Amino acid sequence: MTIIYVTSDVEGAGKTAFSTTLAKILSDKGQNVSLVRLSSSDKVNSENLENNIGIFKNLPFEIIHSDEKSAVKLIKTLDKKNDVAIIDGYSGLNNKLSIELTKILNPKIILVSQYNPNLNILQLTSPAKDIFGDSLIGLIINKRTKHMGNHVAKSLIPSIESTGIQALGVLPEDRRMLGLTVDQLKNHLNGIYTGFLNDSMKYYLIEHFLIGGLILDWGVHYFNTRANKAVISRGDRPDIQMSALSTPTSCLIATSGITPLEYVQYEAEQEEVPIIVVEKDTLSVAADLETIYQKCKFDHMLKLERFTQLVHANIDLQTILKILINNVN
Repeated sequence: MTIIYVTSDVEGAGKTAFSTTLAKILSDKGQNVSLVRLSSSDKVNSENLENNIGIFKNLPFEIIHSDEKSAVKLIKTLDKKNDVAIIDGYSGLNNKLSIELTKILNPKIILVSQYNPNLNILQLTSPAKDIFGDSLIGLIINKRTKHMGNHVAKSLIPSIESTGIQALGVLPEDRRMLGLTVDQLKNHLNGIYTGFLNDSMKYYLIEHFLIGGLILDWGVHYFNTRANKAVISRGDRPDIQMSALSTPTSCLIATSGITPLEYVQYEAEQEEVPIIVVEKDTLSVAADLETIYQKCKFDHMLKLERFTQLVHANIDLQTILKILINNVN
């Protein structure tokens, strides 16, 4: 069994997204894969529960949560049934748990770093080489901002490779990766559901927010500019709500504590669009949304689908897969 350990220099760099995506790619190639997600011991039980009821429960590979005390024993048991074990490891190059675990297991290592135009390459690569040595397959840069492709190609990649570490690729920022579910939005805004609702509607992905107010253009035209959206308006604006329901909409947010009219609720039921009623006014709700992206996680099948596309388009998978699989197709 091949063991690969995915780590990052900082929290939120994208190691979980890459670990999960790599597990899916390998599974699609017919490999028996387990993804081991390392957590502190007090989080393991709750995260296992999330997997049992959440959106990742039907993935074609096994996801196991383990704390640092159980990880070595667990991974040894996987050797009998798996071709590859992928460890979604700890963040931080100087993380003692990461260093100890990699010394014991001797895995192949991939480092994921979040793009920063002021990134000091030597401060990143020197400790990585000292800690992981020849076990380090290479470095992935994630969340490259939209207009920095030229800087990356002409400066960043050559700087990385001049240190002797292979640059495996650079992933661009993508709006979908910042999405959240209807239920996460409802909880963030302390809202309540009204009207028809089934469990699947709680997991619709929201990528955009549109505020319904003084719209100069035809409402349907305005709301058609975005899909996977939440539309925010006072609860007593059926004109805005009905226009939004004529377009692909993830949910309606009815502000000022006003429940929408019955015919709006009926149309929402027909379109299977959930309605959230919040007590705050529209401007206050918009202000509350400024902090919501801090809660975003890699926790939705649409995110996995998009990240898989990004990895195939931007990462040197052949280098990685040749290490993990014999006779890669």
